[in-house]
Amino acid sequence: FGSSRSSFGVRSSAAAMRLSTLLFSTALGSKYLIGRELNSGAYEVYGDDSLTDFDLEKDCKPRNRCPPALLFVGSQQGTISMKNCEVGVLYTFINKSSKDIGIIVQHEGGMWGAKSLAQFGVGQCFCYKDETAAPAGNDEADEPVAVDDGPPAAAGVDLDATAAESLNATNSTDGVPPTPSPRQQQTQQTNNARRMARVPVENGILLCG
Repeated sequence: FGSSRSSFGVRSSAAAMRLSTLLFSTALGSKYLIGRELNSGAYEVYGDDSLTDFDLEKDCKPRNRCPPALLFVGSQQGTISMKNCEVGVLYTFINKSSKDIGIIVQHEGGMWGAKSLAQFGVGQCFCYKDETAAPAGNDEADEPVAVDDGPPAAAGVDLDATAAESLNATNSTDGVPPTPSPRQQQTQQTNNARRMARVPVENGILLCG
């Protein structure tokens, strides 16, 4: 009985240790590289109190879009209106401004709440899809690339025999589909790449309530 109680205590201690490790890891959250480089996950925003508008799609140079965390490290103060956030991203704003008045972050127009950031304060806003916006995309991009079977067969090649071999391979009884030619594989890769390129990054509205 004593041995059983001892083993139970060991198992309980191990479980408690695993739980505490999990909670500690969760509490740590994400870790970002701070700066203004392409791979910076926490982007430093410089400026003064003239900064009243910020485009999350274009104003984090040299990046194409702003990362999930933005640090105001200049002398900003007052209200900063955001636009063109990326749908599905939870943005974190850190006020490290030299001014102690504070910063208010909101989506442009202020219709979806505002987040007040005291000096050295941290706040978050979530980018939700704009249900009033027209769906993005280009119908012309939906046209797949036509399969190029190559130049006409050279003289002396029996096209009927070639077609018959292709048909026999397609209708083979072993259930294995025929292997596409290298040209067909390249065409398929091109079509797949175009389909991926057609999926635009959607801009939304920043919820900061």
